[in-house]
Amino acid sequence: MSFDLSLIPLFLGLGVLTGFLSALLGIGGGIIYVPVLTFALPLLLGVNDDAIRIAIATSLLVVFLTAISSSVANVRARNVDYRLLKRALAAGLIGAFVGSQFGSHLPAEVLRVAFGLLQFYVGYRLIRAIGRREYAEGEEDIAWRKVIPISGFTGVITSTFGIGGGLFSVPAFNQFCRVPLRKCVGTSSNLIFFNAMMGVAGYVVGQTITGLPLIRYDIAFTIAIGAMAAAPLGIRFLGRVNLDLLRRVFALLVFASALNLLLGAL
Repeated sequence: MSFDLSLIPLFLGLGVLTGFLSALLGIGGGIIYVPVLTFALPLLLGVNDDAIRIAIATSLLVVFLTAISSSVANVRARNVDYRLLKRALAAGLIGAFVGSQFGSHLPAEVLRVAFGLLQFYVGYRLIRAIGRREYAEGEEDIAWRKVIPISGFTGVITSTFGIGGGLFSVPAFNQFCRVPLRKCVGTSSNLIFFNAMMGVAGYVVGQTITGLPLIRYDIAFTIAIGAMAAAPLGIRFLGRVNLDLLRRVFALLVFASALNLLLGAL
């Protein structure tokens, strides 16, 4: 599949918009990239049956590329709980590879339905976050029995759907392991980096087996450049916008996108 250079501004713009919104709302860009690419690939590049599969794999590469800077920033800011990260990595990496095989081989209709349901969950989390500033406190407990299921599930979700997974790992580490929120965010950003790296490797294996080019490197790098350029701007605007209103509007858009994916699978 060739890449039309005239599409560069479009994908660059997608990265800029998503990077800006992600920084404001504290969400990963995959929840935007995947549905947009699923819609755009058939129209712009003639990809039909495997559009969502290619969208997921390409989105995951963007997640990996954009996670590099956030991971380094959190390490420098000393926001990483290394004991938690070490325990989370094994299950996270295994889950990420398993998830990439799900994404490579599950029927496209199943992926559409599953991603649509995931979007409903994200919309619910955004609505639930409105007006809430409460976080779990107490003595930190990073027992293996708690960390393994959280990190393993996050790895599977990350690679199966091409998203970061922080919407799952951050609240879970905070609620169940009592890790301070700042450390949850920093540790999760590094976990996402490694999970996404393993997931991308898994999709490379998957496309070798299936013979289908799942990852569009040209699109991924173009989007990533825009996202990394816009994220600092989004952070600057954090104190200037009504975040609760923005969450409501974005949640409605996510719900609409979820319905579109679910109806498209029928």
